Amino acid sequence: METRNQVKIFLMILFSFFMSYQIDAQVLRKDFFGSVVNWSDYSIFVESKEEIPKILVESDLIQSEFGFYNLSDSRNYSYKRAKSSNRSKLNRSLENLYFDENYTIGEWMDQDSNLKSKIINYYNGDIEIENKKIHQNFLSLKSTLVLRGNNNLISMLYTELGGEDFPEYTDGSPEVEFTGLLIDLRDHQFNPSLFPKIQNEYGADLFNKFMVHPASVQEIGMVGYYSNPKDPNLIKRIGKNPYKLYPIQITGKNKTNIILPYEEGKKILSSSITKRNLKLCKIAILVN
Repeated sequence: METRNQVKIFLMILFSFFMSYQIDAQVLRKDFFGSVVNWSDYSIFVESKEEIPKILVESDLIQSEFGFYNLSDSRNYSYKRAKSSNRSKLNRSLENLYFDENYTIGEWMDQDSNLKSKIINYYNGDIEIENKKIHQNFLSLKSTLVLRGNNNLISMLYTELGGEDFPEYTDGSPEVEFTGLLIDLRDHQFNPSLFPKIQNEYGADLFNKFMVHPASVQEIGMVGYYSNPKDPNLIKRIGKNPYKLYPIQITGKNKTNIILPYEEGKKILSSSITKRNLKLCKIAILVN
């Protein structure tokens, strides 16, 4: 019996360590509204807590006290208030995410009134993932908005993905094949965004939203953001033979553009296989 308990305790400790490791490895940003933006998952998480109104009895009716006649209506009232609060937080957080080098998502939507209406209608479809809990006389509601994957909010925000080819270099450089890119930005001031850009030191685009496969962006995001180079999701994304890069500069109004030396740019675009992997968004970015 004692041995069995020891094994159980060990497994619990191991599970706790694993969950802690997973959280630590994710790129999290807490914003002004109390929302948590998880750039590793392309998701926004919020939570609200509401007191459940009391259940009225006959004597309360004379006092005109606020409340409900049954528990179901009372809890539903609190749930609706929490949902409304969470949606407001999610919307404000979404609008403050960086879209690209020039815009936040809110600024981008301001350019197109039809897009704003489209996003509002999209919200009305109950697209959040919710987790509701009741403890004593309080209801807590956790809501998560996922930008990629089935919800496919990324493609709604921008519909003109893909269509361009990578630049060609004709100086006879040898082809070097890579399964993806690993870009280390842990020593730079860099802001994650939906559509970052990679350029060489002369300003030529090496990778942008017009060069990617639209389905890949919608499914996994244009790039993957990680804080730990040993994250198994990172390794899964960029394969066993990625090219590791250390940019020379971060530019753009929003600090989202990655600048590489000219020769490095030539190297990563020397092979059609590497370019195909880049088109499939096999790029991982390490950030603090």
